[in-house]
Amino acid sequence: RDSVGAFTRFLMELNEFSTRNERDCFSTTFCIAHSMGNYLLRKGMEYLSDQLGAPEGRMIFNETILLAPDISSKDIELEGKAKYIAKFSRRVHVYYSKHDRALKASSAKRFGGNRLGRHGANSYENLPDNVIVIDAKEYANKVAISGYKDRTGEQVSVHSSHRHHTKIVADVTHVLASVDRHEIDGRKLVESEGMSSNHFRLK
Repeated sequence: RDSVGAFTRFLMELNEFSTRNERDCFSTTFCIAHSMGNYLLRKGMEYLSDQLGAPEGRMIFNETILLAPDISSKDIELEGKAKYIAKFSRRVHVYYSKHDRALKASSAKRFGGNRLGRHGANSYENLPDNVIVIDAKEYANKVAISGYKDRTGEQVSVHSSHRHHTKIVADVTHVLASVDRHEIDGRKLVESEGMSSNHFRLK
């Protein structure tokens, strides 16, 4: 919460810079948020909208990636608290895993409310068209991440596996290259939500 003001000022400056130079300079901007960084992003985009008004048609980020987001599952829905993340982004990818024990603890603190990074979206029929949700449980689990080390040589936790496991990183790399959601190798469309085309599983 203490960082929201500074982060919002950064977003305002980024928007001003992009607007000032959009005719002379083609630029690509990415946003990658992990865990509670997603709460900071959510609040920053909220306040940014308060300052700029309706953001439709004015994106800040080409690709926004939410890794193990520690925000409510309902936040990402059309009228959820995180709706401005989608409104200010060309495309948003959410990566989640049911094996994330850190987010299980976070859920318990909130009286059992679903966390986006552990449960995924509550309703895949109530998401903005540019939001894609990725079930990464095949690789974001204790067995799959065993042997992966962080920069200090420590074993990587499941909560941080999205930043380290080669299969997840490969998917993120394709996202940053703006490959179409249906053309990325190594993922399968989850069809249990009827006609939904925004829920995939890494395979």
